[in-house]
Amino acid sequence: MSRRRSLLAAIPVALILLVAPARASGQIAILPKIGSGGLGADVSFAFTDRVGLRAGLGFVPLEFDDVEIDDLDYTLTTPDFFATAGADLRLVGPLRLSGGLLFRSGDFEYEAVFENETVEIGDETYNDVSGRLFGEWQNNTTSPFLALGLGGTTGGGFGLFLDVGVAFSGDPEITADVDGEIAGIPGIDAEVERERQNINDDIPDYAEFWPFLQLGVKIGIGN
Repeated sequence: MSRRRSLLAAIPVALILLVAPARASGQIAILPKIGSGGLGADVSFAFTDRVGLRAGLGFVPLEFDDVEIDDLDYTLTTPDFFATAGADLRLVGPLRLSGGLLFRSGDFEYEAVFENETVEIGDETYNDVSGRLFGEWQNNTTSPFLALGLGGTTGGGFGLFLDVGVAFSGDPEITADVDGEIAGIPGIDAEVERERQNINDDIPDYAEFWPFLQLGVKIGIGN
């Protein structure tokens, strides 16, 4: 994690230290949610009337079929889950500042499976071949995030909340490999590397940022 991103993650903590009184209020809430971190729930603790500590888990066991990248159809698989740990600072009215760390269980995976097909890998075309081209989208599995929120995440009763922000996950690195019949073709390793670079060239510059979006319900259960 770079020094700049570590500083961004520390901003909400510093604000909390400035506004927090000496004692905690003790209010706990459960927050079922859905968003870019999957379907799950957070648990929050009201550290003060304005500050809450929050952690949660979201599950996203999804596959996306027939995604075309560089003339090949891929299946994309997401990590199993995302987790968050951070703090909320109420600014004015329903507006909040949230920040902390986003954890991911693994990397995004892709694969293209072909059987007795004509496929283009790198700069070469292979006729009537079978096998699999696969790899991962790798970047930081632990990333700082900042978000603006609407609606309370602590306190009694029920309510809706929304978080909109960004996690700073770093520049992605693409891996690529083949197996099956095609892996035995002479010169295939060099073409796989060219294909990896082609995929890498298609990644936009903003891919180092992961959208942080959550919509949920607050259920207060504390004092």
